[in-house]
Amino acid sequence: IDKDKDIPKGCASFVSRGCEFYVPLEGIIDFNKEIERLTKQEEKLAKELSKIERKLSNENFLKKAPFEIVEKEKQKQRDFLLKIEKIQNLKQKVKSFIS
Repeated sequence: IDKDKDIPKGCASFVSRGCEFYVPLEGIIDFNKEIERLTKQEEKLAKELSKIERKLSNENFLKKAPFEIVEKEKQKQRDFLLKIEKIQNLKQKVKSFIS
């Protein structure tokens, strides 16, 4: 495929052994429902992230909890932020299939 050509609309793409492949998703996936599903997943993760952030902003928790526990919570925070970012990027990609 010519590098100057656009990715076909409504297709997922991947590269394998130097070749780029396109898989048509239109008619297979309901893009609006997928956005709804991703939004619900994002909201659930945001709630969990909020709980962790409240815990990490609690001075008593930070003073009394063992170092390992605090670090574990900080890692959870980073993981949730990364998951949320990936979902947001995926939502943008799915939205681009609609417009």
